Amino acid sequence: MPSSSKKITLRSSDGETFEVDEAVALESKTIKRMIEESSSSNQEVITLPIVSGNILAKVLQYCEKHIEDDRSTAKELRSWDADFVKLDKDTLFQLVLAATYLGIERLVGLASEGAWSKVRPEIGGLGFRKKYGNNCGSYEDQEVEMGYLWVSGSYTG
Repeated sequence: MPSSSKKITLRSSDGETFEVDEAVALESKTIKRMIEESSSSNQEVITLPIVSGNILAKVLQYCEKHIEDDRSTAKELRSWDADFVKLDKDTLFQLVLAATYLGIERLVGLASEGAWSKVRPEIGGLGFRKKYGNNCGSYEDQEVEMGYLWVSGSYTG
């Protein structure tokens, strides 16, 4: 990808800095607004107080790839996205929070789907409720189970 001439420096909540092409930074509605509202003509560091360095690195990796998406086929991009969200549940939740804060809607959707795919097996059946201390009686358990089946689309009743 050809590099744009202007660079933006981003600082994570834990002090890690990233110098990125302006086009990459502008994938974020929040960063775009911060740049537009900045009264200073000098390049300054944009601090993102609720995004850690490791999560910001993942967000920037996503943004860089999706700026290149005009050179990738839709199939290649879907495959890349599928590999991108092969992360642990906690990282995916942090990615959802960061993408929401940064206003990167496509990443919110992708990370949410990835997180849901990790959580869904845990909440299927009574194992989840027993694990987290739900002491409902059998009637309540059946109602909750039917609700889960209906929400997940597997209810046939």
